[in-house]
Amino acid sequence: MTAASVRRRSAAAAALVAVGAIAGALGAASPASAAVNRYLAIAFSPATGQWGYTQSLLDANQAKYDAVGYCLNKGGTDCRIVVWGDNECAALATSPNPFNHSLMWGTGVAQTQKDAETKARLSTSFGGTVVLSFCSLGTQH
Repeated sequence: MTAASVRRRSAAAAALVAVGAIAGALGAASPASAAVNRYLAIAFSPATGQWGYTQSLLDANQAKYDAVGYCLNKGGTDCRIVVWGDNECAALATSPNPFNHSLMWGTGVAQTQKDAETKARLSTSFGGTVVLSFCSLGTQH
């Protein structure tokens, strides 16, 4: 093997490595292989029992902001984010507090709507009732 053929083979191998690296980088950044987060948020007003929610938003802060706005528009006076997440399900449960006639509440987050509802019920005392449950890319119940 001559020195010229060794140089040609080395240059060809280096070019293949460079092409592979570029293809790998482009493949990793392609939209088809990148996961898209869909955010959800629930805002709740303990004083009034009103709530607002958002689902399937691309921005977490926007999801939270909109949920508080929806809660306030429904008459909530002290609306605050009680749960938020991405690519999952959430639920809100409430129950009356027999000691001071206020409203107790709890939330649940899980990969399935049923599990989120169960967690929300269990996080309230005195047998909470699910008042809202949904998934990032699903329907509300």
